[in-house]
Amino acid sequence: MGRIICELERIYGIKNGGDRLHNVQSATQSDLANKLGVDERSYANYKKLTTLIPELQEMVDNFQLVNSLPR
Repeated sequence: MGRIICELERIYGIKNGGDRLHNVQSATQSDLANKLGVDERSYANYKKLTTLIPELQEMVDNFQLVNSLPR
């Protein structure tokens, strides 16, 4: 999901939440979160996952990391 969010932000030209000063773009991070059906906090967390090293990203994608957490 994080990679999708990053690609959508690239397509819409969104940087740092949106350019509210110049109204250059037609969408904000909040708009994209609503379109994807997630809240803004989840949206931000999905983006953060894209900064993990590739091995950890793969573990998250395959649900290996989540399943290995203690309960």
